[in-house]
Amino acid sequence: MNPVRANLLLALALVLTPLLPLSSIGCGSSTPKTETPPPAPGVHACSGNDPVDCEAMCAKNDAESCFRLGAAYEEGTGVALDEKRAVTFYLRACDLGQGTACGELAVMYEEGRGARQDSSLAAAACEKGCTHKSAASCALLAAMYQDGHGVKPDIKRAAELFGRSCELGEPRACSSLGYFYVYGSGVPKDLVKGKIYLEKGCAGGDQDGCAAAKKLE
Repeated sequence: MNPVRANLLLALALVLTPLLPLSSIGCGSSTPKTETPPPAPGVHACSGNDPVDCEAMCAKNDAESCFRLGAAYEEGTGVALDEKRAVTFYLRACDLGQGTACGELAVMYEEGRGARQDSSLAAAACEKGCTHKSAASCALLAAMYQDGHGVKPDIKRAAELFGRSCELGEPRACSSLGYFYVYGSGVPKDLVKGKIYLEKGCAGGDQDGCAAAKKLE
């Protein structure tokens, strides 16, 4: 999993307003282009600059290589830009357990790039990504449940998913859960817990969380 891409993806999906619940966008903007990261320890992934190697490794069910190949086709890096093929390889990577690929796939479904626009498919991809421990996918899905975007609105489920994303290390999700506790949205109102989660988001670098926690003092 590439945490840099995951955080960038999350930043596209969540719009935080100090001391206000999220009014968000679900999974809906183009993914910023980033450098190909090194493989995780123990992962024999292909070079992001060698699509032939990536395709060979993907054919051997290497999830990271499938993900990198999807990114190459989405961005036109080393290959001709082809969003349909990007969707194909993101889907394969997601099915193989690469959580960030699930989030990328969700964005493409949401925007109708490389596949028909379908918010329910975007939500399903986020669900799978969250299962694969992608903090961004959990937070994206939380925002969708909060807004009823691609899924039936469920504020309690949204709170649970923001909590899951927070546990997985996404500071903005911690701040979001803090707002939920401050306002009693999907969880019992609890200013103490709200401040704890806002401060956790702040400690992780979320400046909105910092501002909100300070106001609670």
